[in-house]
Amino acid sequence: MANDFATVYLTVLFLNFLYLVGLLFGGIWYTNRVTVQCPRCGIKYAKYRVGNHECPPSLVGDADS
Repeated sequence: MANDFATVYLTVLFLNFLYLVGLLFGGIWYTNRVTVQCPRCGIKYAKYRVGNHECPPSLVGDADS
């Protein structure tokens, strides 16, 4: 009887692990789908901000000094 409980417990634990792995990779996939990387400075930002992105001078070497 105790063996049955252990089997059920480990099965639930394994299913939770698979669920968390799915969430992790789903989040990575979603993030890569809705972001773009600036070819000039390398920063990733949301696609809806494409027109508003300004590269930081410290990353692209445009400092006026």
